[in-house]
Amino acid sequence: MHYNGLGQRLSMNVAGVITYYIMNSDRPLTAESNGNTTSYLYGFGVIGEETNAWSYALTDGTNIQCQLTDATDEVTYSTWHTP
Repeated sequence: MHYNGLGQRLSMNVAGVITYYIMNSDRPLTAESNGNTTSYLYGFGVIGEETNAWSYALTDGTNIQCQLTDATDEVTYSTWHTP
């Protein structure tokens, strides 16, 4: 990962795939990787993200994003964590 002098992430390399970020304070506004750009929408936390279509964040009781849904409320991504 590469950071600027303010501690904001500018890029990340995972297995040779480089992602570049445009930041607003400590939150990414956009991320570009392999010709795909993802834009992020925030309220008090992440509301959604858009690459080809909008996905909306679902959080758990501690406000950690654990699922993404599409416009039809179909879960498109799910993860879990151990407190």
